[in-house]
Amino acid sequence: MVLNGWLWMRNCDSEWVRRWIVLCGPTLQVYQDQDEQGTPELIVELSTVTSYTEVPTESKYGFEIQWEGPRLTLSAVTQGIRSNWLQALKKAAPMTAESPITPLLLGLLWLLVMKSIEQLLREASVSL
Repeated sequence: MVLNGWLWMRNCDSEWVRRWIVLCGPTLQVYQDQDEQGTPELIVELSTVTSYTEVPTESKYGFEIQWEGPRLTLSAVTQGIRSNWLQALKKAAPMTAESPITPLLLGLLWLLVMKSIEQLLREASVSL
């Protein structure tokens, strides 16, 4: 286990509920109580996270986690606690920047290079 503690979580009704949060290996687990008994209320696979963002909330020091599931908004009671969570999350599963070169773009670049080579070869054979 890397980190655990109480945070406030915005639920689907936009209400703030207190939850026990556990950062363990490649997952962030949300429980209703500190006992961590039974199935977690929510499990976030950190490999699917696309961003961690500090956000202003009416409930102190908020941050959002964008992942493949619904956006998760959490809030800590101090700025230091929020910083600790964000640092631990980023360390547990560092996000890698996606390459701006997509397979389609790579294919188009390849075609452009091949056409340029063909053009150069034609011009070279004409001048000989």
